[in-house]
Amino acid sequence: MSGSSRIAAFFAPDLPAAPGGGAWAVPVPRRGWPRVVSRLGLVVASLYAAWRRQRSRARITTLDAHLLRDIGVTFAEAEHEANKPFWRV
Repeated sequence: MSGSSRIAAFFAPDLPAAPGGGAWAVPVPRRGWPRVVSRLGLVVASLYAAWRRQRSRARITTLDAHLLRDIGVTFAEAEHEANKPFWRV
């Protein structure tokens, strides 16, 4: 019995022997993978939020005085908001 077969038999005694007398490969979960996925999700969400801010700021410049008055924003406030960089909230 090889060393890996003895280890597999110790941790999983109910598993039958693998064909050819070798040990079965048991997948081991990676500890760092969920952290990477969650950080990637945060980066994607941040990029999406910045894109939406930039798009809404570009659209407010197309509104005329009547529509700005409807939403309760003055021309100066709309201009100030439109001139902000995309990374500022």
